[in-house]
Amino acid sequence: VQDSSFTLLNPTDPDGKVCVLLDKLDLYLNQVPKQKCDHSEFLQSIEREILNKNLDRIEMIESISINSTFDDYCRLFGHQSVRQYITTLNASILDALNQENQTHLFFSHGDLCFSNMLLDNNHLYLIDPKGSLNPDHNFRPIHYELAKISQSLMGTYDLITHGLFTVSHNHTVILNKT
Repeated sequence: VQDSSFTLLNPTDPDGKVCVLLDKLDLYLNQVPKQKCDHSEFLQSIEREILNKNLDRIEMIESISINSTFDDYCRLFGHQSVRQYITTLNASILDALNQENQTHLFFSHGDLCFSNMLLDNNHLYLIDPKGSLNPDHNFRPIHYELAKISQSLMGTYDLITHGLFTVSHNHTVILNKT
């Protein structure tokens, strides 16, 4: 069984598999166990699972030799640097989620990208979950799962993992033909 990213990457969908996949995914997200928490616990989870990871990525980017290329790219969109962009992004995320007054965390697959979904005979199978040594950390804001799905749909993640995406030194995106 091919992973579901191939279903999404296929320019035609004669069997309507994309709709079936998205319907099954919606069913899963609506049935996944959740646990009640207070808003401060929710915000701590946001900090641990999203904001701190964004900051860790800045550190990784700043440690590589092509860091200035990332900064140049950010300047194309009106940001001073990757660090300034991520700092602004984190503040926006925290502000938006603080206003939601969320009081639930959801059991999380942890890596819910389409490469980790198998659709076989209209059954959705989720593979390669990201667990935690601390069982409480397996419950995350639903925003985390949605961000991982968004990464697959809009962030070219599945193109990258299948070797169908490259970026040349002049910022040109090339989609390889298969």
